[in-house]
Amino acid sequence: MVSYLGGNENVTPFFDSLSLLSVKFTNAFSTGFRTDQGLMSIQSGVPSIQSVNMPNVLDKVMYYPSLCKHIETLGYNSSFIYGGDLNFSNLSNYLILQGFDTIISEKSFDTKQNITDWGIPDHIMLEKAVTIIDRQALPFFSTALLLSSHSPFDVPWPNEFTRDDIATKYKSSVRYSDQSLRQFFNTIKHKVWFQNTVFFITSDHGSTHSGYAGMEDHNRFRIPMIAYTLNTDSVIYNRFIEMPCNHFDLPFTVVKGLGIDPNEFRFGRDMFCQDSLKMSYWNTDSAAGCYGLKTKEIVQSSKAESKKSYAILFLDAVKVYFNNLK
Repeated sequence: MVSYLGGNENVTPFFDSLSLLSVKFTNAFSTGFRTDQGLMSIQSGVPSIQSVNMPNVLDKVMYYPSLCKHIETLGYNSSFIYGGDLNFSNLSNYLILQGFDTIISEKSFDTKQNITDWGIPDHIMLEKAVTIIDRQALPFFSTALLLSSHSPFDVPWPNEFTRDDIATKYKSSVRYSDQSLRQFFNTIKHKVWFQNTVFFITSDHGSTHSGYAGMEDHNRFRIPMIAYTLNTDSVIYNRFIEMPCNHFDLPFTVVKGLGIDPNEFRFGRDMFCQDSLKMSYWNTDSAAGCYGLKTKEIVQSSKAESKKSYAILFLDAVKVYFNNLK
């Protein structure tokens, strides 16, 4: 959908313009294909495991690492803002145990605010996010999770993607999310805190709706990820990082950059490390694979020979970690 990863239909014009002033990760991958998996990787640095809903494993959830708690040791105030139902997948309990000071869900909004099947539309949620962040004492750490690019792709603003097929509806919903992001940045650009904030913008997982990638195609898991900040040296503008990385590398990179020991995020790697042997990993409920600049593979986990693959060995290590977590 985004231009720096090959999109040519102008689906995300604002994100594309912001990416020109950002560090762009061209081989960033989600490990899984659901929101709970992406959220676990981004907040806890834990890769997804086949057929396991990790936030919903009640005897494990209190032991997951926490990006939020690490940042709060430096005196940051924290918030998590979402327009959907956090009872899904035990996410409310997970976020409380992650240590967020303020947690916003659809229950925090007026019931008349154009609620869709998934919850509050993105632009309304992001308006709330501005209000919440304005109330936080500085410095702050905040996460906002958008939802409008989920089926059935209900969007409040029309755009040029008007056909009735699934691929076009999906593109229309992504365009709406992009418009919401534009409105958010136009609102905050004059805030005192804006010039001192670093923004990581990424998707929690990829999609097959556009028809670009199949269920077990590694391109389904390649996701946009950029790092943007106004108050920076121009050397990062329009910079590309080709070395593969995953969502679970993000908390490791952030806490390391803040001068905190990142080793609790044991699967993480520095996203800015220029190691050409790094690989990205992904899995579905029936397959696993890894992607590298020198090694590319898609491995069906049901095949006996797959036990020799990098992807299966890696996921076996994640399973051992998960099973022993207590």
